[in-house]
Amino acid sequence: MYIENVVSQKKEEDGMNKKLLSVVVGVVMAAWPVAVQAQTTLTTVGAVPGARWVHGTTLLSVEGREGYGLMTVDGKMLTAEVYDSSMEYYNGYIVARPISEDLNCTGLLGLNDLSGAAVMPFQYGEVKVLSSHWALGIVLEKSTASQYDYQSLIGDNYYLIKNVDVYYIENGKGSNLATLTRDQYMDARASETYINIEDRTTNTVTRYDAQFQAVETEVKYVYELPPDPDDLVTYRENGQYGVKDGLDNIVMEPAFQSIYDYNGAYAVVSTGEKKGLIDAQGQVVIPAEYDDIKRSYYTPEGTSDYNANGYFAVVADGKIGFVDETGAVTCEPKYSENAAEIMGASALLTDLEGNQLLIAADGVETRLEGYDRVRACDYGSGMYYEVQDADYNEGLIDWHGKELLPCEYADLAFSGDGQYVLARSRDDYSTCVIYRVTYEKDNPEKIPEVELVDEGMEAIESETETIFELEPESEAETVSGAENESEAETMSGAETETETEAIPGVDTETEAETMSGTEAVTEGTDLGAGDTSAVVALLDGAISFLDGDAAANSVSIQTLLGNAKGLLGEGQEAVESILDSAVAMLQNEGVDAQSVKTLLESAKTLL
Repeated sequence: MYIENVVSQKKEEDGMNKKLLSVVVGVVMAAWPVAVQAQTTLTTVGAVPGARWVHGTTLLSVEGREGYGLMTVDGKMLTAEVYDSSMEYYNGYIVARPISEDLNCTGLLGLNDLSGAAVMPFQYGEVKVLSSHWALGIVLEKSTASQYDYQSLIGDNYYLIKNVDVYYIENGKGSNLATLTRDQYMDARASETYINIEDRTTNTVTRYDAQFQAVETEVKYVYELPPDPDDLVTYRENGQYGVKDGLDNIVMEPAFQSIYDYNGAYAVVSTGEKKGLIDAQGQVVIPAEYDDIKRSYYTPEGTSDYNANGYFAVVADGKIGFVDETGAVTCEPKYSENAAEIMGASALLTDLEGNQLLIAADGVETRLEGYDRVRACDYGSGMYYEVQDADYNEGLIDWHGKELLPCEYADLAFSGDGQYVLARSRDDYSTCVIYRVTYEKDNPEKIPEVELVDEGMEAIESETETIFELEPESEAETVSGAENESEAETMSGAETETETEAIPGVDTETEAETMSGTEAVTEGTDLGAGDTSAVVALLDGAISFLDGDAAANSVSIQTLLGNAKGLLGEGQEAVESILDSAVAMLQNEGVDAQSVKTLLESAKTLL
């Protein structure tokens, strides 16, 4: 996450400043005929200016006038557009940072109820999500090159941990259980039930429960955690290995010489000579008859790396092949393991003549021609490939080499669940079209050819405040069959004086527009719950105080915001989250009045 001088990225062109989404009534593309394939269809969902996926999710980061906001694929805005572009997904949460020059303003947004509400306040230099129940809020302070824990990737900026807040998260709410000093914190790991914390001074590791009560004070390693009840672990008996759950119940009696760790719902088993695969119930999915069971790294978020749309890659005598969920062979192992790259439900192979072959798990072999670059789509399970022509235009093909989208796009990216693809226009980079991808495995019937019509582009190019409307899937036009690299900067984890965590810095000036408040709060105003006009009046009063001495008026401003929050009605979770962020910023030393004003203006816009 950005730490120093975090501001809104400069808009490259005026077209990227459009508010949110435009109404899309037809298929938003130039007319071109496409023969729809029998098994794969792309259904147009809508057009979204200035959008991209939050990596690993089905949520969109949408650019507005003052920053980025979160939006669902069906067009529901979860937050105001007040965050920078570096939103990142971890264990069901979004680590986000409002556009601010404040060092400590990173927080956590929840996704479980799709409200986008704050789980942790925006008052940290870094937020570490350790599991779905545990997170750390790390407060940083400026330091020097002689002693630091973090360093910006741009500029000579160094930071030291001031303190660490330990949060336990339940039902979308984070509770601050403890505040640790820098000396008390060196590292931490967590399961769903417990958290291990390593002390910097003593190098000892202590385990705590959800009430932050110490349950073990002599843990050997910080990563050494007991299994959760739903975890599956191996045990040994009479020279053979079996499987138990986290409560010590037997799931599978000992039957193999070794069992590898579970990856999702599957684990590789070995007889000592051959390997197979078992599921979470201990049932054999693939008999132990192969030299290896291959993993894929292109499956949807949260799924197993072994099961790619119902297919599994196996190796026999140095040859790659595929089997299905019943263990039946669907593609005989006959392709050299050294020459083929497993992508999930398919493999790419380059033969001795330099020809590139696409090997589908159902046994279909396709020679690919006319492309300068072929790459498996992230989250596509090896069913879909991004292709590129000599002019760097991108298109989409399926696992049989059938063209789904022509090479006419700047880039393509799948959602984390592999069900949607976002296609960015080459002519107008800020324009994106979202398609729903449907694969009908058992539908061999040919769908008639359709022609896409050029409708809705005028709506995209006009500035509008309207969130786009979705077409019912039963009425939407379909096209044949239907990766944008994450641009979020990453931080390298490290230890203190010997290794350091790197954090990107941004040295640009903020371009967030300044908006002045108008009305002041007057005595005798009828403040009824859900009265947005009363909330706006309170926010305008707070803005008036910010225009004066923000530090001196901090308490008064927080009081106004607290009153405003109390008046919010149902469906105003996003506004509530913004007000919480504003209060957190007011509680920091050196109030950034302009950033708080920007938040409040965004809240007014939502109201």
